[in-house]
Amino acid sequence: MNEDTKINKGGRPIPGYSFDKDGNHICDEQIKEYILKIIETEGLITTVTAK
Repeated sequence: MNEDTKINKGGRPIPGYSFDKDGNHICDEQIKEYILKIIETEGLITTVTAK
């Protein structure tokens, strides 16, 4: 199965976006990039402070 395929097992459809505090659409890919950047940055800080 392709990782881009979303499985919906009922209930509300998965929209592919969320809203920010101002009500603007933010696509899931942008949110994923934000999260990965935070993880990457915190990982670097942890590595530097652990030495």
